[in-house]
Amino acid sequence: MEIQDQSKNNRECLGFSEAVMRYIEPVLTQFGFRLVDTSCYVVSYQSSAVSLEVVHDLLSYDIGMEFRRLYAPSEHCTLGGILASVGEVCSFQASTPQRIDAVISRIADLLRKYGAGALNGDIDTYQRLVAEAKARSEAYTKKVVQEPIRTAAIDAWQKHDYAKVKELYESIGADLTAVEKKRLEYAKSHIR
Repeated sequence: MEIQDQSKNNRECLGFSEAVMRYIEPVLTQFGFRLVDTSCYVVSYQSSAVSLEVVHDLLSYDIGMEFRRLYAPSEHCTLGGILASVGEVCSFQASTPQRIDAVISRIADLLRKYGAGALNGDIDTYQRLVAEAKARSEAYTKKVVQEPIRTAAIDAWQKHDYAKVKELYESIGADLTAVEKKRLEYAKSHIR
């Protein structure tokens, strides 16, 4: 219990919720948001259409935002998803008061620039962001699954184990690169 209390006190010293209220809240009030709850780790807001949480992760110190349409809770998005949709790649991690201030200020700027659709609860924006997040997730899953297959295929190629090359590449046939397709054709013609 003492460790948890000490951790909470350390977090309070970082000024996360104060920085959120100083930098992000002015952006949110322009969209009709009001403060709902605040702690060392989460600051929650709500408008007539959207609930929003700004989160400072307990373990990683990552700072993130999640937007959720009130009347369609399954339609939700994150700040990371919004930024990915416009080609911005940002990592928001902060474990010092100075870094928290800088990161929260940057997030407020990005919200002003890219967040209007999500903050307004625009249905098309949410549906697009949900679809994009699903596509990114599927692409990542495919990469994670296919990477060991590709590595094993290269190993088999280097060992001239063409039957194994054929087996491995055929298992990911639709996603082969041009080089992999040529290797597959070569392997097929050299199986003994």
